[in-house]
Amino acid sequence: MDVQTLAWWLFWGFKLWMMIESWRRGHSMPWFWIILFLPHWGWVPPLGAVAYFLYAFIGVGGGMSRAGLAFRQIKISAQELDRASGDAQRLDTAAAWSDYAHLLWGRGKHRDAIEAAEKALAKDDDELQARHALGRSLLATGRPEEAREALERVVAVDEQHDYGEALMALAQAHEAQGDTERAESCLARAAVGSSRPDVLFELARLRKLLGRVDEARECWQRIVDEAHLTPDFARARSAPWVRRAERELRALG
Repeated sequence: MDVQTLAWWLFWGFKLWMMIESWRRGHSMPWFWIILFLPHWGWVPPLGAVAYFLYAFIGVGGGMSRAGLAFRQIKISAQELDRASGDAQRLDTAAAWSDYAHLLWGRGKHRDAIEAAEKALAKDDDELQARHALGRSLLATGRPEEAREALERVVAVDEQHDYGEALMALAQAHEAQGDTERAESCLARAAVGSSRPDVLFELARLRKLLGRVDEARECWQRIVDEAHLTPDFARARSAPWVRRAERELRALG
C-alpha cells in the first residue's frame, strides 16, 4: 500500500469517527452532513471532520470551553423523538411539551426545543424540566442573557438540577456575558461535594483569570492527587483532565 492510499484510508477513518461522534453527542444535524459532504483530496484532510473536531473537542466557537465542561450526553433515537412529538400534540399538557422540549434539546434541535419549552411553560410556569431545556437551548443559540434568566430560576428551585449541570450551564451564561466572578461562584457551588475533574479544571481556570492563582493551583493539584481514586471505568474520561492539570501546574512553576 502506498503512502497516499494509506492517507486516504486514515482520512476516511477520521471522517467516520467524527460522524459517529456527532450522532453520539446529539449534533447530527447539521454536522453529520457537513462532515460527510465536505470533501478531502490528496493530502488535504477532510475539512468538515476537522471543523467538527475543533468544535466538539477543542472548544472553538463556544463560550466557556466546550472541552472544559463535559456535559452528559443524552442518547435519543428518532423514534423516541417522534413518539414524544405525537404525545405533545395529542395530550397538549405541560408535562408532555416539557418532555418533548427535553428530548429536542438533547438531540441538539435547540430552536425547536425553545418553542416546545415555551409551550410547556405557558401551561405551567413551574415546569422545571422545560425551563432547564429552555435555558440550555437559549445558551446554545447564542442568547446568554435570556439563558441566564431561565437557568437562575431553575437553580433557585433546585441547585443540583440535572446532577448540577443547570448550575454549570449558568456559569457558562455568566461567562458569556463577561461576568467571570459570578461564573466562578456557580462553579464553586457545583464543585461542593463533587470531584468531577472538568468542573475543578474550569473552576481553576476562572480563579486564575480572577488573579486567585493559589486557589487555582489547589484545584489543579486536587485533580492530580485524586486521579488514583477514579474508578477503572471512568479513567479514560478523566485522564485528559489530569494531563491538562499537570501542564497548568508546570506552567505555574
